[in-house]
Amino acid sequence: MVNEELCPCGSKINFEQCCYYPKEGNTPADVKKRITRIVISTFDKVGDTRGETCLYVARLVKDLLNEFGIKGYIAAGSSKWNRVTTFYDWKPPREFHAWAVTEFGETVDLACDALNERSDWHYHLSNNVPIRCWKKELKDRDYKIYDYGAKTFEFDEEGYRILLSIALNKLKK
Repeated sequence: MVNEELCPCGSKINFEQCCYYPKEGNTPADVKKRITRIVISTFDKVGDTRGETCLYVARLVKDLLNEFGIKGYIAAGSSKWNRVTTFYDWKPPREFHAWAVTEFGETVDLACDALNERSDWHYHLSNNVPIRCWKKELKDRDYKIYDYGAKTFEFDEEGYRILLSIALNKLKK
């Protein structure tokens, strides 16, 4: 048995029966573009660095996908990118990375391209940053999920509601 818990997408269905095995298809290109644009502009508007708030970026992606009728969940774990000296091991609560996964099995990381904006980035010798990702097949990176749903971490629901409100207003325009 893979996982007998409820699916982290919020469907209240067993994970193995819901999102664990990806469905055929992809997120439509126009939906990807809209969500990407909304996520980036939302974080820019509030002045938060996406590279330091990957958990909130992933949650916003998940919730915006839901607005289009597409299920997704937040994944947390380790991440490593080709030709980038920075990587994140799984050492919660201080070291980890978070991203979203769609019901189609697409890895969505809209925070990694802002890693160079992190307050601790000056410690790294390389200025190379990974490119944003919304793909099924990963060739330039390795993500390993340790926490389906990212349940390990404290999450500021009140602060997140502000982000979500801004994003939903942008979605309506």
